[in-house]
Amino acid sequence: MGISNELREKYKTMLLPQQVVAKELGISKKSVQELISTGALPAVGVSGKFLVSVLSLAAMLNEKEPIYSGQQASRNLEVEELSCSLTNNELVQGVQEEVKDMVYSGTVSTLKDGRFMVQINKGKKPDGSRDRESKGFKDKTLAQKYLEDRLAGLNGTKSVQMSQTMPLAQTYTMPVADNAIYTDKTFEQYAIDVLNSGIGKATSRTIEGYRMALFQVNKYIGSTRMVDIDVVQLRKMFEKLSHYYVKSTLKKAFNTTKMIFEIALSNEDVPNNPFVKLKCPTSKKVVDKEKQPYSDEEIKTILKEAKEYQNPVLYPIFTVLECTGMRPAELRGLEWSRFNANDKTIKIVQAVSKEYEAIERIGKKTKETEFISVTKNAYGVRTLKLSDLAVQALLDWRKELDTMPIPVRDSKFVFPSQEGSFRSESSMKCLLQRFVKKVGIEDIGLNLYRFRHTMCTRLILDGQPIPVIQRIMGDNTIDVIMKIYTHVTQEQAMAACGDYYDKLNQRHLESVI
Repeated sequence: MGISNELREKYKTMLLPQQVVAKELGISKKSVQELISTGALPAVGVSGKFLVSVLSLAAMLNEKEPIYSGQQASRNLEVEELSCSLTNNELVQGVQEEVKDMVYSGTVSTLKDGRFMVQINKGKKPDGSRDRESKGFKDKTLAQKYLEDRLAGLNGTKSVQMSQTMPLAQTYTMPVADNAIYTDKTFEQYAIDVLNSGIGKATSRTIEGYRMALFQVNKYIGSTRMVDIDVVQLRKMFEKLSHYYVKSTLKKAFNTTKMIFEIALSNEDVPNNPFVKLKCPTSKKVVDKEKQPYSDEEIKTILKEAKEYQNPVLYPIFTVLECTGMRPAELRGLEWSRFNANDKTIKIVQAVSKEYEAIERIGKKTKETEFISVTKNAYGVRTLKLSDLAVQALLDWRKELDTMPIPVRDSKFVFPSQEGSFRSESSMKCLLQRFVKKVGIEDIGLNLYRFRHTMCTRLILDGQPIPVIQRIMGDNTIDVIMKIYTHVTQEQAMAACGDYYDKLNQRHLESVI
C-alpha cells in the first residue's frame, strides 16, 4: 500500500489541515506555513485556511509510484479517469465537511455616537482567542454594503478548483490559493509604526513610555524581521534583561513587546504570537539601596543651604514641597491667584504636561513640547494647607519678584521662567544640579519628587487614614500610595514596635515572679 493510500485510510479524507501535515512531516506548524507560502508544498485555500492534499503530502514524504508509459495501453490511465479520481464526490464531500464550520458571518450594530460598526467573526486565532474584524461607518447603507461584499469575498474561497487536464508521467501540482501576506518589516520598523499610529486612548506621553520600555529590547531584536522572531529568541533575550532590569522595568519591557506582537497578530501581519507560551522572568538584579524618604536631618540641611544660596527661588520651592508633597509638574504650574496667605492654603488645579512628536527611532528620545493642562486625575484638584515656614517663604519670594524685570514680575506663575511663563523641566533640573554641586550635598540625592515620597511616608507613620492620605496626595487609587510612596525603613519599623516589645517583656517578667 502506497503512502497516499495509507494517509487516506488513516484520515478518511483527501485534504488535510496544517496541524496534521506538521505531525506527519515531523516539523512545526510554522514550518508548514512557510512551505506553503513558498510554493514548496501545494495547498488549497478553503474559507481562509489552507488544506494540503494527500497526494501532495505523499510526494513530500518521497512516495515513489510506478509511472506507466504510453505503450502499456492496457494499464494506462486516461486523463479523464485521473481527473475524476481527484474531483469525485468523496473529495468534494470532504471539503464541504471541512468548511461547514468555517463560514464567515458578520453583523452591523449601531454605536452610541450614531455611527455603525461592522463586525465579522473569523473564527479563532492560533492562540485560541476570537478573531474579529471591525470597521466603522457613518452611513448604515454603506456599512451593510461593506459587510455583504466582505463576506462574499471571504466565503468565496470555499470552492475548490482543479485542473481538468493533466499530462501523465508528470507530478500534479494543486493550485495554491493566495497566501496570507505577512509583514516584511523589522521589529523596530513595525514597533515605530504601531506607536505612531496610536494605541487606544494612550496619550503621547504614554506612547513615549512604551518607546523607552522597548529601548533595550530593540538592541536585541530591533533589526530582526517580525516573522523571524520566535519564542526561543524572546526567552533568551528576557533572561538576559532580567539581570539588568529591576522588576517593574522588566515587566514593562515584557508587556510592551507582547503588546506589539498582539497588535501584529490582530492585523494578520504575523502568522502567530510567540508570547502565547512565554512568561515574564523574575528580575535577578540586586538593588543595593531603595529610594528612601528624606530624614529630618537631611530636610534641615537642604533648607539651610537653600536659604543661604545665591538664587532665592529654591528656598520657597523646598518649603512648599515639604509641607504639600505635590508633584513637580504641579509645582511648576502653580499660580499666585491660588495662594491664600490668610488661610495658609494653596489650591492645585493644573500641572505642566507634555506632548511628544512622532517617534523616529526606538533608541532616540522623542521631541517634546510642554504646556499647561488639567491635573493627572480627578483627585488631583485639591486645596492643601501650608506650614508657617512655607507661607512666609512665599511672601518673601513675592517681594523678590517685585524687584525683577516686567516679564518675571508680572507673571501669574509662582515660580516663573525668565520669559514670565512656567519653568521648564530641564531648567528646573539644571537649577538643582548647580545648587547641589555648589553647596556640596551630592550624597543626599536631591530630587523634587522625593519630597512627595517623604510627605506620604510621614503621614503613614503619623497614623493618618489611607483615604485621607490619598486625598492629600491627589492619587486616584490607594495602591499607588501603598506600593510606591510608602518607604518605611527597618529603623522606623523597629521604633514603631518599641512599645509592644516593652509590654511583652514586662508581661513575661511578671509571669516569672
